[in-house]
Amino acid sequence: REAAARAAWAIVADEVEAFLRTRAERSAVPVIAALHRHFEAERARALAEAGGDAERATRLLVGRLLHDPALALRGLAADDNDEDFKTAEALVRRLFGLENEEKTG
Repeated sequence: REAAARAAWAIVADEVEAFLRTRAERSAVPVIAALHRHFEAERARALAEAGGDAERATRLLVGRLLHDPALALRGLAADDNDEDFKTAEALVRRLFGLENEEKTG
């Protein structure tokens, strides 16, 4: 009986953990949706402006999507708050899978 009770409690603990993780992940939904809307709007603008030129459209899109994050990172670097910059840099590297990219200028 004790073994069965321990097993049952382990199942309950696992399910509670899964529930809490799922609930926490849902808090990211609004910002993910906002990013999606923003990226789609920029894509539409780039396509319209490029007039059917795919090369130009993709260059415009990349530039527009990187503009604000690049300004924010440069601003953090210029603020002389090394801790904030390093935190932001680590987050950007994680978000975009750049952890293994060499840190070069």
